[in-house]
Amino acid sequence: MLFERGNISVTAAAATALRITNTHLLDVLARHGLGDSAPEDPLTVLKRNEQVITAYPLPGSKLVVWVVTEPDSSATFVLLDWEEYR
Repeated sequence: MLFERGNISVTAAAATALRITNTHLLDVLARHGLGDSAPEDPLTVLKRNEQVITAYPLPGSKLVVWVVTEPDSSATFVLLDWEEYR
């Protein structure tokens, strides 16, 4: 894990999508923590005081889960690409 994720919140829609696609939340969070699908290095993003955002297409569906960590690493949100958070 490259950075802390803080408190983790998962929307009901994202939890349902993970369940129906047999995708494990901990796997998605582990990948996010490594920044494996971030457009740039997560540590660089955090140093600029910006959110770390990664996206994961869910297998066998057209759904995409986004994982967003706040700049101070106090909270991470898991949601579908069409949802708003906060």
